[in-house]
Amino acid sequence: AVVSTQSTGNTGALMEAAAGRVFPGKGTVVGALADTACHNPAQVGSVVEVLVREARKKDKDYVAEVMKSFGRLLKSGSAGDQWKVVWDLTIPHLTPKQPEEEDEEGDEEEMKEETGPVIIQTELHEASIRLLEAAWSGCTTKESHFVESSTLLSNLFKTCTWQKQPVLLSALDVLIKESKELESSVLSSGMEVCLTHIMRGVDDVKHQHVRLSAIKLTMSVLELAGKRGFALTSGTLETVLTHFRDQVSSEGNQNLKALGIEVVTLIEQIL
Repeated sequence: AVVSTQSTGNTGALMEAAAGRVFPGKGTVVGALADTACHNPAQVGSVVEVLVREARKKDKDYVAEVMKSFGRLLKSGSAGDQWKVVWDLTIPHLTPKQPEEEDEEGDEEEMKEETGPVIIQTELHEASIRLLEAAWSGCTTKESHFVESSTLLSNLFKTCTWQKQPVLLSALDVLIKESKELESSVLSSGMEVCLTHIMRGVDDVKHQHVRLSAIKLTMSVLELAGKRGFALTSGTLETVLTHFRDQVSSEGNQNLKALGIEVVTLIEQIL
């Protein structure tokens, strides 16, 4: 297909407008640039460079906007494999900061704040997780990154607010669905960690949509294990079984209760 000079011109003008410091409305400019690149393959490389540069700014609200725009471009399938780039961009927002050598004699309280657990609660956290989710489909080295990625997302449940749990569950769901053909040993290692941590969602008695997502993801993992023939440890299965027996016994929603019973039955058959 021939790219129109008007489209190329628009991209150039937007790239020029996206240069320099953050200003009110710049997120809209960057979003328009990303959307233009979805239909202009020749400009994708240059646009990705701009998005990566802008995603490294210090304004957290702006960076969240940039990440959302980057995610739309990745979902269009035009940008190819950007997993390494996205991983490097998002990890600093999702994991504790490491103390700098020159900070060793600094203020103890400040150090504690910098290196403590990251509470997953902000728009930037959500945007980071969704960007990882968007990048996974185009990743050509899933075999090498599946365990690391599933472990990261699963561990985030420890410090995730209930509002952001559906975002994590969605990302893990995509990770699993897009990785069904990986080696069984790789899948098994990632799923062990995943199952243990998402039980927090199953235990959430206050938020039905969180329970539903966690239950469905658990079923997907167990079904995948059955289809691919990889074994989950009895310890993990017994842990999951305990949580689901509790869920079934206290569940007020009949549909969710029925799903819980399915999981209990399935695990009892495996054990």
